[in-house]
Amino acid sequence: MFKKWGISIFLCIYFVKYYGQIETPKIKLSTTYFRGNILPEFGLLDSINETFLQTIEISLMIRTSGKTYWNDIFNYPEYGLALFYTDLGENIVLGEVLGLDYFFKLNLLTTKKTKFYIRSGAGVNYTSKKYDRIDNPLNVSIGSNINVHFNLRLGFNQKLINKIHLNIGGSFDHLSNATTQFPNLGVNYMSIYGGLMSCFGAPYQKVVNDIPEHQQKINFSITSFLGLRHLQYPSDKYYAVPSLSFDLTHHTFRLILLGIGLDGFYDGSVKPRNLFKGAQFEVSHPFLFGAHFIQTLVYNKFSFTLQEGFYLIKHSKVDEKTIYNRIIFNYDLSNKISFKMAFRTYLHDLRYLEPGISFKW
Repeated sequence: MFKKWGISIFLCIYFVKYYGQIETPKIKLSTTYFRGNILPEFGLLDSINETFLQTIEISLMIRTSGKTYWNDIFNYPEYGLALFYTDLGENIVLGEVLGLDYFFKLNLLTTKKTKFYIRSGAGVNYTSKKYDRIDNPLNVSIGSNINVHFNLRLGFNQKLINKIHLNIGGSFDHLSNATTQFPNLGVNYMSIYGGLMSCFGAPYQKVVNDIPEHQQKINFSITSFLGLRHLQYPSDKYYAVPSLSFDLTHHTFRLILLGIGLDGFYDGSVKPRNLFKGAQFEVSHPFLFGAHFIQTLVYNKFSFTLQEGFYLIKHSKVDEKTIYNRIIFNYDLSNKISFKMAFRTYLHDLRYLEPGISFKW
């Protein structure tokens, strides 16, 4: 523990000494140490010794200063890259993790010396250990070396001396392979963290923009998703699961959109699953139809959507689920066209990856 704290403090002092004279007032560097536990879900820790996990992270972030009025609305958020190393606590079974995240940080409450914030990030990582039927049978959680990482934090920064801030908070992390390999139970863990952050250059001036009056309106959109689903049985391969969605959203608020929609799905994995279970297959079985509710948070060209849906028509009984969810990340390429990356789940159970293109009017 003390060794990792020492490394974190040394790195922070080194960065301050080396970069402190650079006139780039928007840049911050931080080194942070985490200590926590894996959440004992799905019997993950039943067969292994539960020990503390530890993480060291180096983050580079940029402060927004008012280039658009969205910076003003969200209290001048920050974004950047984080390089991290995690010891999952049981290296022989779960291994170690080296990853890179892109993150977005919202300042919820600020004073002259203190900032309370929420930060969310996602990225890719390399995990040194994965499931192997012979060599590593206890690792029932991670089935691949390359995985994705999601992170959510709540914390605060406290100014100590000029350009040096204390960074403290709590963190939730998720590690999995997005159902590209089996097993894919994933690893969820909670930790507390502390570290130092350095700010470079002279104090920067925030630009205060005139925020235009919000115009309430109704939008219609149609989205084509080109989804994939990976099956381990009866064969280790991917199946096409395209879908088409029609949405209606009302811009009652500038930051939050609410709406409803209809979905049409084709699931190419239904036929092999039917045959594997010895069930009769008909041409209509891969087609499903559903309806959903929409909640969207907007930040300029980016938006984040949660959907709660239910199947209206199901021809196959291979999946007994009646409710589905979507998590969607959206980027507007123009006023009419946007790119979407969707994850369709059954609550916490991720089943489908769905990149898509949307047209709205």
